Amino acid sequence: MLYQLIKMFVITYLRMVLSVRVKGLENIPKNGSAILIANHPSTLDGFLLLSVLERDFHVFVNSRFFENKLRLWFLKTLKAIPVDARRDNRHSLIKAERKLTENNFLLIFPEGKVNDGNDVLQFKNSFVHLGANAKVPVIPIVIYGSHIVMKDKKFFPSRGKVYINILPPVVLNCKANSLEKENAAQISKDIRNMMIENLEELKGNLKIYEN
Repeated sequence: MLYQLIKMFVITYLRMVLSVRVKGLENIPKNGSAILIANHPSTLDGFLLLSVLERDFHVFVNSRFFENKLRLWFLKTLKAIPVDARRDNRHSLIKAERKLTENNFLLIFPEGKVNDGNDVLQFKNSFVHLGANAKVPVIPIVIYGSHIVMKDKKFFPSRGKVYINILPPVVLNCKANSLEKENAAQISKDIRNMMIENLEELKGNLKIYEN
């Protein structure tokens, strides 16, 4: 209930401030589980996806944001799961896999941190292992423009346009028990390259329209 109230507030506020253009909503399944992965140009990205996706989702969030009691409550309300690249995340991964077996969505920003808005950082491969273990598809999402409306590291966005492209689901044709580290890295790299190609195409089209 509280999740839905927060979602309604986010939708209302972002619609007042931003023009969010979304392509590919038909690639989001109405039922079943999936891992959503997105590039991460700003801290606004999770809220953007909250505002445009009809279905709820769990999300990996850096554990340092859970240290404040108020943020801890807020993030738990938003179904966030804490992860820390410096520590053993076994408990969080088990929890995430359990959520995926219960017909839920899981959002992961595989870069692990916010990028500069222009380049997509190297991906961590945990989403590949999770997808293989839970036998669910991976849906790549490309975000562009959120770094512009959040420039100067402001807490609230300025007025502007944000573009979100939802790509077709990627089915992982591999078994978890036979997935070697090198194979997971290659799958992760291939999906990242696909997203970069889509991002560059999006930016190129915007330049044409602007000119």
